[in-house]
Order: sequence, then structure tokens, then C-alpha cells
Amino acid sequence: MGKISFNWHRHAAEIEKEWRECFGNGDILRSYELQQAVEASNLEDVDIHYLVGRDEQGVACVIPCFAFRFVLIQVAGLWLQKLAGGIRRIFPGFLQARLFVVGSAVFEEVTRKAKSLRLGLIVIKELVKSVTDRLSAAIGEKFFFPESLPTTHVSVAPRLQGGYYESIRSKYRNKLKKRKAMGEAAGLTWEIAPNCKGYEEEIHQLYLQVVNNSDFVFEKVNKAFFTEVDKALPDQVFYHLGFRTPPADSGSCKKLVAVELVIFDKDTMHPFYSGFDYWIKKGSDLYFNAFYSLIEEAEKRGFTKVHTMQTADEVKAELGAVRTALFVGVRHRNPLIHGILHLLKDIFFPKIEVPYREVFGTPPPPKKTGQKKMAEVSTPR
Repeated sequence: MGKISFNWHRHAAEIEKEWRECFGNGDILRSYELQQAVEASNLEDVDIHYLVGRDEQGVACVIPCFAFRFVLIQVAGLWLQKLAGGIRRIFPGFLQARLFVVGSAVFEEVTRKAKSLRLGLIVIKELVKSVTDRLSAAIGEKFFFPESLPTTHVSVAPRLQGGYYESIRSKYRNKLKKRKAMGEAAGLTWEIAPNCKGYEEEIHQLYLQVVNNSDFVFEKVNKAFFTEVDKALPDQVFYHLGFRTPPADSGSCKKLVAVELVIFDKDTMHPFYSGFDYWIKKGSDLYFNAFYSLIEEAEKRGFTKVHTMQTADEVKAELGAVRTALFVGVRHRNPLIHGILHLLKDIFFPKIEVPYREVFGTPPPPKKTGQKKMAEVSTPR
């Protein structure tokens, strides 16, 4: 690779060809269509900039960057979050900053852009360990790399091995039966919708309940976001809807109480954003039943993995979720502030421990040949 020249763009439509050349079509989380949906939803207080690098062979890189306001202790301990929250009643901007978040790493050009936008804090997110090690060796003098919130996934056993239910240990199978029974007793039922049409407001309100009750919040999407994802990915999205049907003599109506916006690619289901009714969450074991129902849906569609994302770690551990560490690169253009952030990195970016459970047992032997054809049938995606 020779010398690279850089250009900044404000809209993904200006660089569709370059985006597809760099990211391809294999990873839906990096797809052009999903990025279009993010941009078209006009998220509040979020500015998007695209950096395109070219050399003599053509497009060398495409780097999406986001400028938005961020609470610096978002992943810190709860005691510090509560203390800062009290101080912000008097000083609203305490430990908040406009952040320049980089989806990848071309550092000097990104730093110049941050300076032109008058943004001091630069964050590269979210990086797996192998990439973090390479970047740390290359730019460790300018950035430091603390852990971010880890992500999780659940493997779905092939149907020839009996599927998820048969692959888990009896201890967890018994727990699953009890927790499913709790959800059924609370009147929970589950449905699949191809889009959010007719439920836009309810979905957004349930999503906001999760945001308002979460210890860790990075971005916040608006109601338009869900509709824009439907438009951009009509063949790779569905909604997993949970309803509560009260007893017939209660006089109440069927109510939407849970939702997951799910996008999917060849082998993996990604529950991208969730919403839950916190009024009935505990009494129905709503979290567990929602995620287990998603695993059942993944089996029906022939997926091998459910990307269970971040947070709600205890519930996901009981389903067999496995942790993958993620890291962020952090730099402040002010050397003094950068030094303070680095010195206090264990407070601002504490390591988040994700519980692990030995949920899965030894896979059973394959089923007999006479049952094989039925076992291989999967629901069309």
C-alpha cells in the first residue's frame, strides 16, 4: 500500500460503492443497508462523518465516525454513577463530553477531524483482543485500550444432536421448565412479525423502559430507527413480540410486553435492540422467557448462533451464553486530561465480569437414519 489520500463525506449514499467494496456482504452488522438505516433515522444529537482513504490501487478504507454527547463514567461502578448524577443536578455538564467515536482506526486523519470539530475525546470502539493487541503495539503511546462491555453469544446445537433443549444439562433443563411455566402462568405468548408496522409507538416505549432502567447506555435510538431498519433490510429483519394475555374475567386486553428487533445473516441471529415491560418482568421471568423463545426461533430457522449482545448477563449465562471481551481505544487531545483518564482508567472503565455456567452437556449421538430427514427440515427464513 502506497500513500493514502483521505476525503470526508457526510452521507453514506455518497460512498455506497466504496462501502460495499470494503465491507462486502457477509456481516450484516457492517452492512451498507444497516448504516443507511442508522443515518436515515436522524438520531438526536448524533452527527455522522465518513472517512474514505484511497491509494493508487483504489479504495483502501472506509471509516464511519460518530460525534455525540457521552457520560464519561457510563461503564463505571454504580456508586460513582450515582455520585456524579447528584453533582449534575447542580452542574449539568459534569463528567460529560462531546465524543468522537471511530468505527475503525486511521488515527492522524481522525485526530485532525476531531480538532476541526472542536472535539477533545476520541474513542475507537469496539475491538476484539487480537485487533487491540495490534493497535496497542502500533499506537500505544497515543491511545490506551481499556475493556468495554463484553458481548455474548449462545450456540444452537444441530438438530441431529437433539437441538438446544437436549444439549443442556438436566439441572438447567429443569430450571428451564420451571421458568417457562412461570411465563405461561403469567399469560406470556410469543409471536413473530416481519416489521414494526402497527406497533411503532409501543415498541419504542418498551425500548425506552430498558434504556431508563439500564446501568450502561451508549447510544439511544428514536422511534424512526425501527422503521428505517425495516426499509433497509426487509428480508433480514423480524420482530420477536411477547404478549401478556390476562385471565378472561380480568377485563383487561392482550398487551405487548416484550420486543426484540432481530436482524440476521447466514448463520447468526442478532437481537439488535430489546424492550421490556418492567411492571411484569419479575413476576413472569420475562427476560429469560424472551431469550429462550429467541433460541427456539433460531432453531426453527436453522441458525447455529444467537448473538445475545451486551448486558442482562446473569439471565444469558443461565442459557449458556459465552463471553467475548471487547476493548475501546481512548485518547484525549489535551495531554493533561488524557493523563488523568489513563491514571483513573480502572474507575472509568472497570472490567465487567460476566458469569459463566456449565449449561451444555456432552452432545448426544446422532439420531437414527430413519429420523434424519425430519430432523433436517428447517423453517424458511
